[in-house]
Amino acid sequence: MQIYLQLILLFLCFVQQHIFAIESVPETINSDTLNLEVRKVKEFRPEYEEFCSRWPMECNFSQKEIFKKSSKTETLKALNTINRLVNTSVFFSLDEINYDKEEAWTLPTNGYGDCEDNALQKRLLLKLIEIPKGAMSMATAFHRDKFYAHAILLVETQFGTYVLDQDSDQVLLWHETPYIFEAREIEDNRWVYYHQDW
Repeated sequence: MQIYLQLILLFLCFVQQHIFAIESVPETINSDTLNLEVRKVKEFRPEYEEFCSRWPMECNFSQKEIFKKSSKTETLKALNTINRLVNTSVFFSLDEINYDKEEAWTLPTNGYGDCEDNALQKRLLLKLIEIPKGAMSMATAFHRDKFYAHAILLVETQFGTYVLDQDSDQVLLWHETPYIFEAREIEDNRWVYYHQDW
């Protein structure tokens, strides 16, 4: 818990010096926006539902939003800063070691966590710099070459859908990543599942 509080204090000090305002710019839709064929919609995902019952303020967005900045440079500056901050301050640890259970989605309050904990921490910090909750969503995917399952954070911008990833310090557009997308959180804690492109 002490490590977690230190991380939050460090972040707040950073924010005082670097304010990323959301500017009013025209909304656009382009091919860089994630738009895959939906296979099914599920009302809830058990492990995420459990997380939301413990951290209700971190869930429940009712409409889609877009993070708008006047330039792609400013957009990537905001996203890359948080991505790298969490990647260097949250140390990887399996849920079996950390929580004595196979799967546990939570905020990494002890400074340790796996991919979904890393993504949830990024969403929390991005909200603190006023990126709309409705512009961010959790997602699950499979690595196209290494075949492992993975959780990541997606952020919708007018320049496309960007991926914040525990395994990369560089924020990329969704189609630039090595992942096949399985599912994505949508409004009201529901999840859409995509047709797999293997």
